[in-house]
Amino acid sequence: MRDALHAAYRLQPDRRCLTAFAEVQAWLGGRDPLPVSATFAQDAWRIEIAGEGVGTLPELPDFDDCMKALEKWAAVVGKGKGAVHGGRGAPARGPPRLNPVDLLADLRAADSHGADPRELPRVSRDLVYLTSSRSTCST
Repeated sequence: MRDALHAAYRLQPDRRCLTAFAEVQAWLGGRDPLPVSATFAQDAWRIEIAGEGVGTLPELPDFDDCMKALEKWAAVVGKGKGAVHGGRGAPARGPPRLNPVDLLADLRAADSHGADPRELPRVSRDLVYLTSSRSTCST
């Protein structure tokens, strides 16, 4: 009875932390974010993307716990492995070749009235990826 009561009132990990796992996958894996879930078992939260375990968090995770788990996950995805539909640990395809001029045109189109609202996050993510990849190449 006590365990059931504890489970019913257990705080879930912060949604922003969980979403960050999918965003890391999207940025480094070159695809749209995949669904993320957190399941509590054996006194820790198991984080999964598309059914694959990608990290763990303590029962009451704080910002540092999330960042440490994200750093570990980014290292895995950065090596070309990670959660994808159809394969556990399968290599993630590389990010698409990004053209800054095309991205700016896409951004203008996404900002116009009547544009598909899903385009702005995609273009923004691509611009962030392009900026970060250029800054790491020049250092």
